[in-house]
Amino acid sequence: MEEGLVYLRLEGSSPTPFKLLEYDAQTGGYLGKESTLAEFGLARLKMWNNRAQDFVAVELGVGGHRFTANTPETALRVTGPAAAAAQPPAAPPDAALRYLQRVTAAGPPSEAAGDVNQFMTRHQGPSSPQLLNLRPATAASPVPVQLAVPCLQPIAAAATPGTAGGSEPEERDLYFAMHLCQSMSGAFSSETARVKRFLHMLRHYFGDAYVVHEAQAGERLPDIMFTSARAATSGAHPKKEQPWLLAVVAKVEPGKSGDAALQNQLYYAEHVQRLEIAHGLLASSSCPMLLAELVGPNLRFSGAAMVVRVVCQPLTPMLNLLALQHCHREQVVTMARTLAAVHGALPKLAEGYAAALPAAPPAGGPAWGRSVVPMPHHLQEHVLAQQATVQLLGHPGRMVYLVRNGKELPGHPGVTSYVVKYCQQYGEAVHRAWAAARYAPALLSVEPVGGGWLAVFMEFLGPQDMWYPLSAVLPQAITPAAVGSSGSAGGGGGETDATVQAIRASFGGARTADLHACVRDALVGAHRVPIPSSTGGQAEDSALMRDAKRHGGVGVHGDARPFNILVKFSHLPPAAMQRQQPQPAPLLAAGAAPGSSAATSECAPSSASTSGSSPLQDAPVQVQRVALIDFDWAGVEGSARYPPFLHPAVPWPPGVGAGALIQQVHDRQLLEASLRGEVGARMWPWEADASMGLGAAIASD
Repeated sequence: MEEGLVYLRLEGSSPTPFKLLEYDAQTGGYLGKESTLAEFGLARLKMWNNRAQDFVAVELGVGGHRFTANTPETALRVTGPAAAAAQPPAAPPDAALRYLQRVTAAGPPSEAAGDVNQFMTRHQGPSSPQLLNLRPATAASPVPVQLAVPCLQPIAAAATPGTAGGSEPEERDLYFAMHLCQSMSGAFSSETARVKRFLHMLRHYFGDAYVVHEAQAGERLPDIMFTSARAATSGAHPKKEQPWLLAVVAKVEPGKSGDAALQNQLYYAEHVQRLEIAHGLLASSSCPMLLAELVGPNLRFSGAAMVVRVVCQPLTPMLNLLALQHCHREQVVTMARTLAAVHGALPKLAEGYAAALPAAPPAGGPAWGRSVVPMPHHLQEHVLAQQATVQLLGHPGRMVYLVRNGKELPGHPGVTSYVVKYCQQYGEAVHRAWAAARYAPALLSVEPVGGGWLAVFMEFLGPQDMWYPLSAVLPQAITPAAVGSSGSAGGGGGETDATVQAIRASFGGARTADLHACVRDALVGAHRVPIPSSTGGQAEDSALMRDAKRHGGVGVHGDARPFNILVKFSHLPPAAMQRQQPQPAPLLAAGAAPGSSAATSECAPSSASTSGSSPLQDAPVQVQRVALIDFDWAGVEGSARYPPFLHPAVPWPPGVGAGALIQQVHDRQLLEASLRGEVGARMWPWEADASMGLGAAIASD
């Protein structure tokens, strides 16, 4: 299990409410800052960790009743003879609501925006920032806001020409953008005067589909708020208790009256708090919203949502509101394209709120939310209606998930358990070719999800089938933080449990060279696999190989480090068998379900992995297969290139750099350096200067 909060759902007999519980997966026994044992009325807390199976078992005692769970995102169900008559303790305030109360206790947003340094010092500490707004660098969301709220993706694409998902503006959008730039480029006597002009133009552009509110003097609200009549709830305050679709904070000129972005983010947090109290919206919605900062002749749009915490991320850069149509017309066209995308996003936000709002405010206060692992909206569609379970693999924020009992994938009947990885580029052709040659997990599908993002579905190779990351079983342990690991996709886990330690010991001494040789041979073999010029969709493996031979080309990986290499072993060492303790059967095992693509002859558990002794278990552990994962940078040698940013702690070979061609010799040299335990030492002059404070940010990349 990786460091970070894991979420469990507590479910008792009716009418017991749902309740979020949190624990730190790194320490395996701490109910986090959001709660205490006393708050939940728990008499005792017991946790244990079976890392070979990659799950955490939890036992919570409440009075005379037991609650148990084996995995994240699993119900804790009441057991025992008195379960049916169990009366839950008084429910504490919702964890999300208590968090929002802490954020809003910082004071009026306008005051916080006026002294950003004080707010950052008190509330945005590097270890526990209250707002996930990328200030500081550690305040990053586990899911980008445009993946959490797909209807915002076109806005981000519109401001970046050439990005997938963008569209060209119509004549109406072009002329409105030009006139908005002319209007906003002038001088205004006050902030109120700029707001009124901007508001007047927006009403003309967006029409009557929305109710546009202007904050009055003394109101603790953004300058402009857009709401929808479709999401109206009887008796709700028109400004404060109706969901905002768009909130605008304006400053008459740059440098006047504080930070508009921070002020808008805090207004958003206050509004979500009001919506939760009035409607219990967090039970069914992430409360997405568009935020706009109008700062003199500059305009920026951001997205906000509740993803564990308040997440606010810019969707666009600060766009010029200047009359540039004669000298830099592309800037005005970009503004028009962005405004058109906003025009298209608002009705989708309104539809979402109309579906989420109850017919009337709940009588018993805010509803208890369903606990889910933070994930992109695209993945929710695969799991929420399927009684599926989801587990985050790798480093938080890398968006690699293990799904069990999820939505069946098209073209793969019966496959409901798989790994899903979200990324912005992927070497699909190389992955498919190497998987066909048994040097990678099976690649099930690659789906575009908008905004230039991809969802990559693949089989899971896990410890239940004797698959382990090479980084975990090398005699010299390699820590991810030391060498810039990006997390794992496709399998692995169990870096420190007794089984891994026994496997590591079995390859100590002279046998270390044998393990290294097996991995080297696998990489060399993968490098020899011909890569087709096109995967051809449904073509069979043999056809792919024939096509590749006709057109030529071999693959490169680009990041062939131990973290991205999985090893399948023949059986458990005797020491591991003796040290294993019986554990409850996991509800979410770290592997593929029967009938999934991982249940092949070499991926299915062998008889040697069951309990008991056999001659095979007494024999030396052997390497049965090696597989590479994480094909983000992979491609055909001679065309694939390294990305712009490379982690400085990785021992990159000579010739590797931003935008450089990836070569097979680089893969081999990087593997050798990693096996020797080398660490990169690349450092720019400003990085070496300790006064710059860059160490923590780099380590988190």
